[in-house]
Amino acid sequence: MYLDRSRNKIEGWRCRGTHCLLGKMWLSLVSFLILGIVGLHINKTQNALSVEVANSVFGIQLESAQSGHRILEEVRLMRRNGFDISRGWYSDQRGKGSHQNESLDSSKQKEGLVMLVKNPATLQTTFSKVFRTNELFGFYMDVQWHLRRIQNGSLILFVVSASGTAGLRDAASDFSAVGSLIGHHLPAGAHWVWVFVKGGRTLLETAVLDKPNSVLGHLHIPKAQLEQNTALEIFDEKRFKFCRKYDSMGEFCDFDYQRPLLNSDKRYEILTGIPFIITAGNRPDYLFESLTSLMKSPGFQPQNLHVLIGGDWPQTEDLLDIFNFTYSIIPIRGEGNFMRFLYYRQVFSFIVENFPLAPAAILMDEDVRVSPDFFSYFAQVLPVLLEDDSLFCATAFGHLAMPTLFSHKDKVRRGDMQVGWGYAIKLTAIKEALLSWPADGKSDRFYDSWLYYEHIVQGECIFPEVSRVIHFGIGLNAVGTRLETYDLVIDMETESGVHLTNIMDIPLQNWKLSLKKILEDSTLIYGDPCEKNFFTERKNGSYIFSYRCESNSTDFTKNLMLAGDCACKLSFVSTEFGWHDGVTLLRVKPGVDIYFLGVPHSSYSYFAVNESLIWDFEKLSNESQYKIWGYVSFPYQRSAWKVMTDLERQEFLRAFLGEGKEM
Repeated sequence: MYLDRSRNKIEGWRCRGTHCLLGKMWLSLVSFLILGIVGLHINKTQNALSVEVANSVFGIQLESAQSGHRILEEVRLMRRNGFDISRGWYSDQRGKGSHQNESLDSSKQKEGLVMLVKNPATLQTTFSKVFRTNELFGFYMDVQWHLRRIQNGSLILFVVSASGTAGLRDAASDFSAVGSLIGHHLPAGAHWVWVFVKGGRTLLETAVLDKPNSVLGHLHIPKAQLEQNTALEIFDEKRFKFCRKYDSMGEFCDFDYQRPLLNSDKRYEILTGIPFIITAGNRPDYLFESLTSLMKSPGFQPQNLHVLIGGDWPQTEDLLDIFNFTYSIIPIRGEGNFMRFLYYRQVFSFIVENFPLAPAAILMDEDVRVSPDFFSYFAQVLPVLLEDDSLFCATAFGHLAMPTLFSHKDKVRRGDMQVGWGYAIKLTAIKEALLSWPADGKSDRFYDSWLYYEHIVQGECIFPEVSRVIHFGIGLNAVGTRLETYDLVIDMETESGVHLTNIMDIPLQNWKLSLKKILEDSTLIYGDPCEKNFFTERKNGSYIFSYRCESNSTDFTKNLMLAGDCACKLSFVSTEFGWHDGVTLLRVKPGVDIYFLGVPHSSYSYFAVNESLIWDFEKLSNESQYKIWGYVSFPYQRSAWKVMTDLERQEFLRAFLGEGKEM
């Protein structure tokens, strides 16, 4: 669908496509009350649609009134004093994320950027979300993702709730590209309202910069002129109805959308009979992206797929009905992470009850995109996983796949880690987990970290050097700094059928022998890991860098984290994920491998022959510690400095908005 850009008359626009093939567009009265977001209530009357997202004393309120055939929108902007520009900073958020499904209910986010989308023909709300752009890092990417997938012709409202412009960043450029004049220039702490038709024109855009004054705007929502369109004849009816009710579905709602053809590769027949479980909630836009990547990945067997929907979400059921995929509803109780902990217990129970003879199951969250090599990867690692008692899972997520590191797409490793976002797990491990899984949900951990820290104490996982999945979704437990430095930017394999050349090194005894031989041939290095080019300006070869790691110490991951960050300018290392027996390999550039050795925890500690040269952050001088914290946090500080600098541009905006002196 698109808006006819050639029509500039205020009395109306031509409405074409999914939204406008049926029904009649009538002059609307739209009332929005947008405060601290807690619940969304939609009431439709004969000639008005009232959307209320409420409960607080700060935020923004839009009220409508009728005057003849015009709509008057009075916009009152009530600003809470100040905003927290420090949210998402390195020192506050490091390592707080979880590899878990975040889809089962929406976050009760009160601050950020509200996006409300309406079907211009029915005036139904087709999409709504609060983006956490009150934080500086990461969440602007989710704004971009959704804006690009909204149908042309949709009526979109963006409005700041409390503080929501500090973290707009690159999303502001996307706003400018689709018609916003103000969004790209807003300082942190400003309030902003923008109503526009995607693919068409702005209907209202206004802002207040730094004071709790009211802003009045007049908004006329023109009447659409319907056109006959024969596209309905080639548009499948179920999909047509779905796209009129739900937005942010991207290509799915294009008239010429064609379902991907499945490529059933017989090389992957070993996966026949292995149940493939997708855990899902109320985000059909994310789920569609995941399903599309699966259907495009050679070896996908739809008869193995079973989607488990946590809760009653008709939009998710409708999408799966269109694709004719099997699904079941899992009742949920509680809220937030408590609910998720119970939900995943039910998921594991469902697998045991319905697939008791399967040797393993593959699980994936609804907001994960898979590589074309996804099924090829699992076809190769599953036989090794099932034969080795010291392994409990094989994950497709490359836990060490930092963009700043070098990786081999044909290599896999084994190590301690959480299961990740797309993984195979032995049925024996699932059954054992259920024996100790609290049925009342009493745990202070997420399900995946509970498995790792409290249940699977000794077992390891196989993982690829180059990831076969990307977790692109953003939900309740997302951490902004991780999103833009790790989660959303890691490389994913783009080819299919990659042959894993070292798969026979994975069995435990083979891995130990291989690692010992490599360490014997490696060179010990000592010194300040944050010294310029300390790791990278070395001849090709393998090197050992030893750091203090007491077995029962709470600080051992700090030494690994900071040394790893110095090695690759923001690494994965917020935990010990990916190590084997206290040894972690980072390929800092082609030909240069650094083995981080935790002493005395590792059984390989005897390679660190000089005890006095073992790196220990806690024993450094205050000046040295300050220098290291400054080095590893610099990318975050740079973004924060830019936002703070933008605060100085308020004089320009006052002139731009007609509130201050001329420039």
